[in-house]
Amino acid sequence: MIEFTLPIKTVNPTNNRQHWRTVYARGKAEKFEAHGAMLIHRPLPELPVAVTFTRIGAGSMDEDDNLRASMKHLKDGIALAFGIDDKDKRITWQYAQEKAKRGLYGVRIRIEGKP
Repeated sequence: MIEFTLPIKTVNPTNNRQHWRTVYARGKAEKFEAHGAMLIHRPLPELPVAVTFTRIGAGSMDEDDNLRASMKHLKDGIALAFGIDDKDKRITWQYAQEKAKRGLYGVRIRIEGKP
């Protein structure tokens, strides 16, 4: 099992009205931050695994679409560390949210091997 927290403030991309370059740069940074954190936690568990993203923040997001969409680039970074595409069925993606005091935020990532 691997667990770590990234100091990332997730953004709801479906309601975002920022310039495309800003959105692109944030996505690229999130992807490589997740990938880099995975490189520190070698060796990786054997596939199949379950990955749980827990958003930590003062507010909450709609879990069906906005929460999942806000984790897209982190998901890509985790899959990249395993050397596979994020649609590979050997990884199960799960999402959760946790309340925190205003001004505190992050994403806890937990990776567990599946029997």
